Amino acid sequence: MPPSNEYSRSGTLQMIRDFAMKVFQVTALTTIALLAWFMWGIISGSLADVPKRSSADQVLVMQTIQNFSSYLNISLLLNLISGAICFYDESAYGVVLLIIAGFLDYGMQYCMDAVIGNTKSLVAGKASHLSLAALHQSALMIAVPGILLVIYNIIAALMNAGNRSLGNATLGKGMAAQQNAPSPIVGAFAPCWQLPFCRAAIKETCPIYHAKTKCWQQGVGCMCEQNIIQLAMSTGKQKVSQEELSESKGFVALGDLINKDEKDMLKSIPTRIGPRGVKIPVNPNITPQQQKERCHNCIIYTEHQRLKYNFFAPLVTLAIPVLVFLQFENLKAFAGQMVEKFDSIIGHVTLNSGKVTDFSQKVAGSFSLEFILVICATLVLLTWSLRFLEYCVFKIKI
Repeated sequence: MPPSNEYSRSGTLQMIRDFAMKVFQVTALTTIALLAWFMWGIISGSLADVPKRSSADQVLVMQTIQNFSSYLNISLLLNLISGAICFYDESAYGVVLLIIAGFLDYGMQYCMDAVIGNTKSLVAGKASHLSLAALHQSALMIAVPGILLVIYNIIAALMNAGNRSLGNATLGKGMAAQQNAPSPIVGAFAPCWQLPFCRAAIKETCPIYHAKTKCWQQGVGCMCEQNIIQLAMSTGKQKVSQEELSESKGFVALGDLINKDEKDMLKSIPTRIGPRGVKIPVNPNITPQQQKERCHNCIIYTEHQRLKYNFFAPLVTLAIPVLVFLQFENLKAFAGQMVEKFDSIIGHVTLNSGKVTDFSQKVAGSFSLEFILVICATLVLLTWSLRFLEYCVFKIKI
């Protein structure tokens, strides 16, 4: 029997990713080696000494730098393409690329200023300038996909939130959502009986529904408490009148709707008075912590958490850029102060009496550099804010 189109497509995609991984590994080694060569040439002072050599040696060195720069661009381009194919869905990959780009563009110069001191002699000469240009170009090549991948993962997190799997629920596992179930206006704040996993036959006699409350607030529900099911089974498809749900009679006093045996059984169920005077079944044999654990493993509550994430994720995504925009000048000044503070600390550690390097001075006087720092920090903050929201909603289930 010939394989299905879906199976063939899946196999082709896997072959592409396997090939991309091999390309990524090979080009990563080549790229690292070439970057290390350029950085060694600058830091060691070998490139700065080129003007002191013979004309033939100078021509050879310049030709080598140009060739290695071309090799670096090709290797880095292949590495970024293959890396995007392999790790496009890894949110940390884009952040790592931004960190590498920042180091190549500014971090290396900062480290040289902090450790060595006066580095003007190391970066003097045409050979050093070409090598620095190669590093800056590499930083730009790395930064662009880094920013795009961070933005992509933020958008993907928002788009895929609604498709999050409910498979971690053990209570109600395998139950399908009701078809054509009415959707609540705001699912994040909807009660359990408005969600698609609540069955209409159960809802007719469910005390949680008639009390107009939420099962996770009361600690009992149709997925975890057998007394709720017994109440529903005992009344069949008959509805409970508003008179029988009055505050004086409560939910359990169902009158002539059930026979005497069923009435005696219901009387044995321990209850407490809930909202609207409805009697809510209780289970005295479990602790509040066990009740909470039951809720966290319930498919209805998991659906509630999924809808809650759908509601708050766009708000977080919009709130952080808006906050950055409104406080941009303050954040820009704060970024410059943090760089100067960090620079001062490094200066003391390296026994330079807290000397401020040229890098911090460039940050303090460069709008573009401060802007880049704020934007990168915003993207990273936005990514981890969504991660934190996901942790709160799906892990600890606040």
